[in-house]
Amino acid sequence: VKRAGLFVDMGLGKTLATLATINKLATENKIDVTKPILIVAPIMVALDTWSREAEKWGYDMDVKINIQLSPKKRDALLSSLLEPQEKLTLVTTNPAQLKSMISYFKSQHRRPPFQVAIIDELSQFKSPTAQRFEQLQLLTGNCEYFFGLTGTPAPNNLLDIWSQMIVIDKNNSQRMGYNFFQYRNNFFIPDKIGRDGNVYKWKLKPESAEKIYDLMRPTVISMRSEGLIDLPAITYDNRYVKLPKKAMELYRKMDIELRRELNNSDSDDSNEPITLELDSSEMVIPNSAVLTGKLAQLSSGALYDNVLDPSELNTGKYEVFHDAKLKALKDIVETATSPILVFFFFKSELERMKEYIEFEHLYPKRPDVNSLISKWNKGEVPVMVAHPASVGHGLNLQDGGHIMIWLTTTWSNEQYRQSVKRLYRSGQKNTVSVIHIVAEHTVDEDIINRIDTKEEGQDLLMKALDVADRG
Repeated sequence: VKRAGLFVDMGLGKTLATLATINKLATENKIDVTKPILIVAPIMVALDTWSREAEKWGYDMDVKINIQLSPKKRDALLSSLLEPQEKLTLVTTNPAQLKSMISYFKSQHRRPPFQVAIIDELSQFKSPTAQRFEQLQLLTGNCEYFFGLTGTPAPNNLLDIWSQMIVIDKNNSQRMGYNFFQYRNNFFIPDKIGRDGNVYKWKLKPESAEKIYDLMRPTVISMRSEGLIDLPAITYDNRYVKLPKKAMELYRKMDIELRRELNNSDSDDSNEPITLELDSSEMVIPNSAVLTGKLAQLSSGALYDNVLDPSELNTGKYEVFHDAKLKALKDIVETATSPILVFFFFKSELERMKEYIEFEHLYPKRPDVNSLISKWNKGEVPVMVAHPASVGHGLNLQDGGHIMIWLTTTWSNEQYRQSVKRLYRSGQKNTVSVIHIVAEHTVDEDIINRIDTKEEGQDLLMKALDVADRG
């Protein structure tokens, strides 16, 4: 199989296995070593992991990084890829660069020069409507070899599978459905229909899960860590905090009164937004999605000003209502005996943390990001904080510590699983402690429950495809 999905549990060494595969193809003259190999990965992984792993395991490969370059330098790098490479060359990039790469090769009237494409974290392309899905097909559709790596192929449900299978091999459309809607109609039925007639949630038809697994098997290799690697234990602990009286009163008002008003607005088709008067400002809440986001903000301690778009709930000015979670974080940090990795969700948490603890912030555009990762893995960084969306995929942080704290847990099962696996992976020598700081009687508890439910569906898929379980 020249085009395959490697659905392998996080921590089993997907990067090393892929490097070994590339090296074997090259030594057996199955690929042209003068042609560059494309690797599309999350930004932090593209910046650090592939070059670090290639050097660590002694592979003699050049690594060219197409990230954070000026247009002039980017064009120079892409131009160099059209020439024969002196030795086996990896070109790492992130999804945001796909459009500019396609445009450049088109401007030169040249086809993309890649014979081999590797997509590290294939689930980044789970949305069939996203531009990056189409861009990846244009850039890699004619590659002879294609490997799609992920430990979370269905982070939400099996609706996420279709686009990934098509990216692996367009011939999968003959089995999975010629488009996403045909796939969905073949295997799913509406589960939640709104008053407007739109379907807001889908569920599997009876026996559809097994049918989908069977259709995936010809082009997927799957392995779970269970029974394959000897990992230490992992523990999950919810540290509950109580919101101060004033903050809890506001929370209940929003959760009960405003939700009732929004429901009434939906039922009479007026769709009028609700205005909430605060001490120093007012906040407009147009729908339940924004309200849920606002409740999560209040649980974390700060409410952002008027924002109508749910995707922008983490930006702008904010008003602080309590520091219950930050005080709990400080207590944990002060009593810790080893380095701690802290995940925040809202930017307000990052800014307000500075008043309670000292830390290093890990983020993709940090100039010394590689040096920081190296210091962390040497145990030289007592507290490192990060957002799960920016560092959740692919980074090897297991040498630096074994304690992880979630100030506000992400709704995304994929981000959550990937983030936990930064510490709980092959090479970890200590029991990993995952601590969620949870505001009692708030949406925080709903988030934890939702993550657990999605985890069960993910495990069913990985078990069904596991090569060790096939007859």
